[in-house]
Amino acid sequence: MKRKLFIVLAMAFLVFSLTACLEQNKAAQAAQKTAYASSREILFRSDAGSKAAKDIDAKFADRRKALAAMEADLVKLQDEVKAAGDKSPKLAEFQAKAAKFQEERGKLYQEASQEESRQLQPIADKITRAIADYAKEKGIQIVQERPALLFLDPSLDITNDIIKKVNEAK
Repeated sequence: MKRKLFIVLAMAFLVFSLTACLEQNKAAQAAQKTAYASSREILFRSDAGSKAAKDIDAKFADRRKALAAMEADLVKLQDEVKAAGDKSPKLAEFQAKAAKFQEERGKLYQEASQEESRQLQPIADKITRAIADYAKEKGIQIVQERPALLFLDPSLDITNDIIKKVNEAK
């Protein structure tokens, strides 16, 4: 009987302690000023980010078109091989063109990725500085990424303010 009473009292104490901790955590969170922003939206809607994205697209547009044409030819050749069966004389041609397509696509993606990093990293650094400066000015302790949220009070979204700040920083 004493053992059961001890267990019940221990459980009650544990529940009380957890409740108190949760309430303290809620109070601490309420005391912190939090804001939200979409870094991707800031990057691509800012003047510099928008220009960089257009430059990158333009730089690789011809290669993307050539790759799309190569893919269309490959699909036609694949249909011919399927129609003729496994012993089609065009099977070797199809395999060689498919390998070449994969190689070219890999090169394009790698080079485009490197170019994106080269052009967008300085802009991302500028955005990080703008967010830090804005948070300091407004007394904000935490700025979280917006897209992960299901609901957000629009007054807590600072995305447009940061875009303005980045554009002004030129």
